[in-house]
Amino acid sequence: VPADAARRAPTAAAGSAGTEAVAVCELRALARHATDARARGQPLAVATVVDTAGSAYRRPGARMLVARDGVAHGVVSGGWLESELRERARLT
Repeated sequence: VPADAARRAPTAAAGSAGTEAVAVCELRALARHATDARARGQPLAVATVVDTAGSAYRRPGARMLVARDGVAHGVVSGGWLESELRERARLT
């Protein structure tokens, strides 16, 4: 998995081989992180982009895993939202 795969927003047209390959790499990485967190007994929350309006860094389907300890994997907004999600995961 490329080191920056979770930070890159797919830019190719939906359904293209490049976009699908990035999505598969991201899902595999998130699955590995979820498995590791489960083995440590760490509860997880999953944030998923379901819709966007106007300009958006990530498209619907982008995901982020957040553990109660604040460790996160994946990107949903490329900005302030990740901090908010970490804080909410910590409080639940």
